[in-house]
Amino acid sequence: MTAASPSTIYNYAPQIWDAARQQCTRVLIQRARARDTITYGELTREITEIHFHPHDSAFHAMLYEISVMEDRDGRGLLSALVIHAPDATEGANRPGDGFWGCASDCGRNISNRERCWIEEVTRVFDEQARAHQ
Repeated sequence: MTAASPSTIYNYAPQIWDAARQQCTRVLIQRARARDTITYGELTREITEIHFHPHDSAFHAMLYEISVMEDRDGRGLLSALVIHAPDATEGANRPGDGFWGCASDCGRNISNRERCWIEEVTRVFDEQARAHQ
């Protein structure tokens, strides 16, 4: 994690970062319960504590952080639900490069990216359904 100073996270006060991370996590869990994905742009518009741009490195770091935390708790990589828009020039309707790095860091086999992603989305849907019954 890159910090501007010991008391900030990506130039945000820790309490603001935590509030934004909680908002982001809630939105993703709601999408998982609905068995749906969300685009990077849609998700940034749902986070009101910090006004991210879909390409902001801080936003992607937050997604990584959320996924690692959720995976550690046995619920899979929540960021698997975050995809490029259908009209994206590259990777339409698929996760971005940051997801693959996170997946690899968390021990997933990413040699077949399509299969890895589908399995992860299914895992997240199923685990969130179980957690919220």
